[in-house]
Amino acid sequence: MEEAIVDERESRILRGLLGEKAGRLMVNYQRPPYRQALDALLRKGWVVRYDDGKFALTAIGMKAVASSLRPLLQASSDSDTVTEGVSDETQR
Repeated sequence: MEEAIVDERESRILRGLLGEKAGRLMVNYQRPPYRQALDALLRKGWVVRYDDGKFALTAIGMKAVASSLRPLLQASSDSDTVTEGVSDETQR
């Protein structure tokens, strides 16, 4: 069973690492209030820290991000959901 992303700080870190094949330094995330979230992601095995100090998503972390983003992306592709309650003039 996949663990869901619950903590918003963890979610921000994971999204920040999307597409970073060589990793990212994440300097601002190594201080409070994000440090605890970064440490939690390392413990879960969703993020790895390379010898050069950069962080990257693991395969498990990528699956967690994909699971959390899938409903959002699906909703945004559904034009009825996106434009619900928006007038025709606003959409132009």
